[in-house]
Amino acid sequence: MKKLSIIVFTILMTFTSCSNDDDTTQEEDTAKLSKMHAELVTLSGQETHTCTNPDEWAYTSIVTTCGGQFMLYSKKANTELFLKKVEQYNKSSQAYVEKWKVYCAFFSVLPAEPVGIGCVEGKARILYHQALH
Repeated sequence: MKKLSIIVFTILMTFTSCSNDDDTTQEEDTAKLSKMHAELVTLSGQETHTCTNPDEWAYTSIVTTCGGQFMLYSKKANTELFLKKVEQYNKSSQAYVEKWKVYCAFFSVLPAEPVGIGCVEGKARILYHQALH
């Protein structure tokens, strides 16, 4: 009976350790990230809040498959929930890169640190230094 218990335990542990998200396809993982990104855009207020005062907006960095980018969000939105979802998205995006061994053709990192936020035709925009040519 003891031997049978050990065998059953071993079999259960094998099935438990194999049942995780690693069984998903790259397309499924890409779709999951796209859905998460769309949720971030919605939660950020970019589509629903008009920009009349840049002080009512902030930005945060998000991880992308080839480095990162900055995302604007309205301070009038649910910033606590938004930033929590950003953290989840960043972890999922990093896991995607590691799982699928995503390599970019060019050296990519976050763009230069923004110098501020401006309002252009009612939309919030991240401002960067203009490159001198």
